[in-house]
Amino acid sequence: RGNPATKNLFVAGYGAGTTEQQLGDIFGQHAMITGCVMKGTFSFVNTCDKVSAVHARNALAGSILNGGVMRINFAKETGRLGTNF
Repeated sequence: RGNPATKNLFVAGYGAGTTEQQLGDIFGQHAMITGCVMKGTFSFVNTCDKVSAVHARNALAGSILNGGVMRINFAKETGRLGTNF
């Protein structure tokens, strides 16, 4: 929650049935996406740079996707859950 801005985003809260493709399409409207990985009820969306990630987070936080309200935070640049592409 207090993570500094990075080019990687942690995304949760979206509705059941959401796919990596849907996340990529939605985030791709606001940033150049370099990868997207779903890990059960949350995902990591990686962008090409920090400025893009900040823009996408500001634009999409609180948006509704498949009936769920998206929560978006910054993820670490590399991590044990596959956030480094």
